Amino acid sequence: MGEGKVVNISRMKLKRFYGGKLEIVGEKDRLRIIFQNEYLLAENSFERITVPDIITLLDKDTLRPISTEDIRNGMNVYVITIPCDEKWLNKEGLEIVGPKAFGLEI
Repeated sequence: MGEGKVVNISRMKLKRFYGGKLEIVGEKDRLRIIFQNEYLLAENSFERITVPDIITLLDKDTLRPISTEDIRNGMNVYVITIPCDEKWLNKEGLEIVGPKAFGLEI
């Protein structure tokens, strides 16, 4: 989906869980990410990816995944997305793992 440097991390309580927002500034675009225990939404000016699809941040140097607890300002990252299994894309599946299940009104 993109790559760049992590900036503007803000952590807060989102309903029952702790989470936050961050931005990733790249050469061509700026990504905005919302997270709780996992990355819930990633969007730029071209696309928006949300749960149940998988959003992962990888360290650019080691290619290791970066958890939401370990993400820090100044990190250089790749943002990759992986489509979920189609069984989650029906009404019942989205009620359990879709954006609204995490309090995102999208």
